[in-house]
Amino acid sequence: MKRAMFIFISLVLMSAANLKAEEIKKEVIGSWEFDVEHAPYEYQVGKAIFFNDNNELKVKLEFEYEDVNGVALTCEEKKLSFKVEVQYEEIEIQLELKDGKLVGKAITPEGDIPLAMTKAK
Repeated sequence: MKRAMFIFISLVLMSAANLKAEEIKKEVIGSWEFDVEHAPYEYQVGKAIFFNDNNELKVKLEFEYEDVNGVALTCEEKKLSFKVEVQYEEIEIQLELKDGKLVGKAITPEGDIPLAMTKAK
């Protein structure tokens, strides 16, 4: 009986976490604009496009001279993270949905860079 109750509670918790991940996926789909003052010049201004591809959330970053696909995108509750390759370096992006904005940081070999994105109109 205890084992059945444990399995039931585990399934309920996993379902709740999955619903929260699905909610953020719906909220982030679309174009988000960003301006990152401390990034190299050609990567300071851009757009992140989150889209659904075969029921999988994906992201592409568009800069003036280059587009970069995000990989290893994870989504938990109100948090997103993914990696991109820029100038042959792997950059990890960590974001959290707060008050209709995506805020977080880009983790680079030179250090962390604050990052904020607003939904494009």
